[in-house]
Amino acid sequence: MSIRSLLVAVTLFGVGSSARAQDHKVEEKDVPKAVLDHVHSKYKTSKLTGFEQKVRDGKTLIEVKIEGGEKPLEINCALDGTIVYETEKVTLESVPEKVRAAYKANSKYAPWTFHHAERVVLGEKADNVHYKIKLTQGGIMAKLEFTPDGTLVKTEEKARGGGAPKAAK
Repeated sequence: MSIRSLLVAVTLFGVGSSARAQDHKVEEKDVPKAVLDHVHSKYKTSKLTGFEQKVRDGKTLIEVKIEGGEKPLEINCALDGTIVYETEKVTLESVPEKVRAAYKANSKYAPWTFHHAERVVLGEKADNVHYKIKLTQGGIMAKLEFTPDGTLVKTEEKARGGGAPKAAK
């Protein structure tokens, strides 16, 4: 491998891992007021249990974990308080049949071990939902993201416990 190839590989690896490396827990006092106000107004009876700052697609988000409502949720907000997406863990049985069929038909991931499923509401629009299926094999975790009709829209693999994505679509 030439020096140039090695530098390109190191640069690409660094770019791929930098977003996740920027994820870090924050204290409630460090969360923008707009985020706290919006989450409190939407989830009045819930308790805010944790906060994390993360970068996704070049945008800084604040993840707010809440409990005490109907179910635990992770609310991801832009710094201005806009809810970008809300995530809840769900059973595989509650995922639409078309999504389950598409995941099981995927020859690469069918033999992997199911870890958990998530229902993701995008932009506070109840009719704009995606489903994530998380799978493991060895030290790798894969995340498959589907629309309710079973269309695979994104695939990501990463080392369990973090690290750079191994593949993305």
